[in-house]
Amino acid sequence: MIKRPKFFDMPTGHSGAGWHAIESFIRCPKEYQFAQVRRIKRGSPFIPAPLSIGLLLHAARAQWLYDERKGDLWKEGMQRYAAKTEAEEGKLAPGSMQAARDLFVGYESYWKVRPTTQVLAIEHLMSLRGVRSGAPAWAFRTARYDSIEKWRGKTWIGELKSTSDSANRLSEQYALHGQLLLQMALWGEEEDDTFGPLEGVLIDPMLKRGASVGAPRIEIRKSECEHALSWFRKDLQMWLLQAQMVDWDAGVERKPNCMRTYGPCEFRGLCLKGRKGANPFVLENGKALVTWQPSSGQTTPPWE
Repeated sequence: MIKRPKFFDMPTGHSGAGWHAIESFIRCPKEYQFAQVRRIKRGSPFIPAPLSIGLLLHAARAQWLYDERKGDLWKEGMQRYAAKTEAEEGKLAPGSMQAARDLFVGYESYWKVRPTTQVLAIEHLMSLRGVRSGAPAWAFRTARYDSIEKWRGKTWIGELKSTSDSANRLSEQYALHGQLLLQMALWGEEEDDTFGPLEGVLIDPMLKRGASVGAPRIEIRKSECEHALSWFRKDLQMWLLQAQMVDWDAGVERKPNCMRTYGPCEFRGLCLKGRKGANPFVLENGKALVTWQPSSGQTTPPWE
């Protein structure tokens, strides 16, 4: 008999060709050029605090589900994942570990006394594929599901979402959202055979209000998204084709929607002040953005 590992091997980073790789282009092509093409980032040595906490919460939930929602190995699992992240991705923000632990304790307590789902898979990676028949290889996408679960006799993609707002706000935000549409669009016959026909996405809210608590799951049914999925499958390929044309020197559109629900766009200072707003940023090699010098194929100043 093969002994099961004690700890869940939580992967770091995104799935590669998932929603996060194209999301910024849809939101603002200039943001996409700054982040994905010119590889500009803020010069902080730490992963931003909200992202650091979110990563740790996902790791804790994965270990907790792996342990069938029993015990507290999620605490050590979170520590192990923090070490792995810092070795592979970057340093977590100071204080994020304690903040994530405090939040997850409240979430765990909420579900101890409520009906739960049957977990079929954790951090399930979807193979690279098209979201529509005949899609070219360059349009293939992938995704990693937080979980796949049985709930009320149906198969759902489980998606943890933490928020400082209400569960109702989460429902409004994700009822029509590219990440969830991509997750549903990628589900195919292989998944039907393994897990059963997909009912939709089951959002698992984590409300950050002092001590974090859970909230009733939010059902985003695939049957209610069929119209959206029909245009999403076509438009996604168009977005990917357009994104391929963005190189360093390309003149791309800016969309002045810089203030968003979670705060300002990371690159707001560059669009607002140009060279004068470049001081907080660095290039992929870690050098200050203001030290940039033109080279072949990179003649446009990175802050332009």
